[in-house]
Amino acid sequence: MKLVLKYALFISSFSIIWKMSLFIANAQNTVLGKYYLFAYFLFILVGILFGLKEYIKNDTVGTSIGEKIKVGIKISGLNALLYSAFIFIYYKWIDIRFFASKINKDMLLMKSRNNSPSEIEQYLNTAKNFFSPSSLFQATLFGFLLIGIIYSILCSMALHKRWIK
Repeated sequence: MKLVLKYALFISSFSIIWKMSLFIANAQNTVLGKYYLFAYFLFILVGILFGLKEYIKNDTVGTSIGEKIKVGIKISGLNALLYSAFIFIYYKWIDIRFFASKINKDMLLMKSRNNSPSEIEQYLNTAKNFFSPSSLFQATLFGFLLIGIIYSILCSMALHKRWIK
C-alpha cells in the first residue's frame, strides 16, 4: 500500500502543479491550454510504469500479470480520486469564473449565429447542470480511472513480457 500511495501522490502532485502553473501563467486559453491533457496522460503513464517497476523489483516471489495489473489500477484509482477532489476544489474556490466565462463565450457565439431564444434558453439550462464542479469531478474521476486501467494493462503486459526493462 505504501508503494501505491507513493506513486499516486507522485502523479497527483505533478498534475496539480501543472494545473496551477497553467492557472497562474494564465495559459489556459493559449495553445498550451488546449493540449494540457497530454501532460496528465504522461504523468499517469510514467507513474504507473515506475510504480510497477518498483513493485517487480521488490517482489521476491514472482507475480502474475494479474497482480501487476491490480497494482497499476490501485495507483491510478487513488490518483483519480485525489486529482478529482482537487478539480472539485479548484473549480469551486480557485477558478470560480471559468464556467461563467465558458457559458458567456458560448452565448455570444449562439447570438452571432442567430439562434432562437428557445435554443439559447435550452443551452443555458443544460450548461448550468453540466458546467459545475461536481459534474467535472465525476468526469475527471471516470476518465482518469479509464485511462489508468488501460495504462495499467499495457504497462503490466510490457513489463511481464520484458519489453521494458
